[in-house]
Amino acid sequence: MLYVTRMVTGIFFVVCEVLLISGVTKVLVPSTTKSTLSAVGLPSSIALVRSLGVSEIVLGILGILLGGTYFPIFIGALFAFFTIFILLSLRNSQVVSCGCFGATSSPPSPLHVFANLLFMVVALLAIGVEGLSDVLDEQPANGIPFVLAILLGALVTYLILAFGSRVWGKKVSL
Repeated sequence: MLYVTRMVTGIFFVVCEVLLISGVTKVLVPSTTKSTLSAVGLPSSIALVRSLGVSEIVLGILGILLGGTYFPIFIGALFAFFTIFILLSLRNSQVVSCGCFGATSSPPSPLHVFANLLFMVVALLAIGVEGLSDVLDEQPANGIPFVLAILLGALVTYLILAFGSRVWGKKVSL
């Protein structure tokens, strides 16, 4: 299991960064996510969306800095919720944005379902992962290539999720 945890560490940090980006956008621009929650019949308010965003920020930061046993479980559970939420959104023709990244208006898509399921699996495989400082101690070149790789991975993942549905096609209903 230790070997799997080491293999998934970088990917887990990318997932945490995507969660962090998502949280920041929800705190800054909560209205899109509020509307999406309301459209699928879930409780929605600006305060609730901002609270969700703050929890994403905190979990993303703690997942990167501390790793451990519990933060990957909490992050995996959050992505399980997001998967269910996107599935509900796909069934509702009134939903025009997934609400994932605040003001970025990307319609929910099977890509979002797949990504959230993948992120959940990565988080659960990362149970026991070490925090960033411990991981960097084991990296060549003081960990600079590792940090650049996870930052680039998070950026590419964000761009695909935020704009991929618009580039590759319209919303698909289930």
